[in-house]
Amino acid sequence: MNLSNVPLIPRKVLFDNPNRFKVEISPDGMHLAWLAPLDGVLNVWVAPRANPENAHPVTFDKGRGIRYYGWNYTNQHIFYFQDQNGDENRHIFVVALENILYPDEGHGFARPENNLSFNAIIEAFLAQHLGGRHEPIEDALDNSSLQIITGKGDIPGLEGVLAS
Repeated sequence: MNLSNVPLIPRKVLFDNPNRFKVEISPDGMHLAWLAPLDGVLNVWVAPRANPENAHPVTFDKGRGIRYYGWNYTNQHIFYFQDQNGDENRHIFVVALENILYPDEGHGFARPENNLSFNAIIEAFLAQHLGGRHEPIEDALDNSSLQIITGKGDIPGLEGVLAS
């Protein structure tokens, strides 16, 4: 058998990103999520279960792509793990879907000013409760708020620690 005339399988066929994979249904059964490329990089997409063709990306990674994600029990949040430039030191991130799935309302982290506001609120919260310093960004955040669900009712002793 002469194999010299058999064409090689293109690398892209073997190693390219799939069109969609790791499909998960939300805990309430109303939405689907999956990993799919956005500009050639794997990101998380969400769609109504009844209309998967109305999918929207909810992450906008431009680097190595997202490999691990999941639904939060609230049905309103997707969490995903990401490292920094391949250092394998993964961090967990959470995306609030109500702000991204309805972009006509002007919410969501797709708008840089919203991302900046969110980061400033988090920085101020952490500085206030864990110590440290932060630099406020003008007065643009005066009417902003952040609700932190602590779970103190479920974890023995946590309520006392948080009160101190």
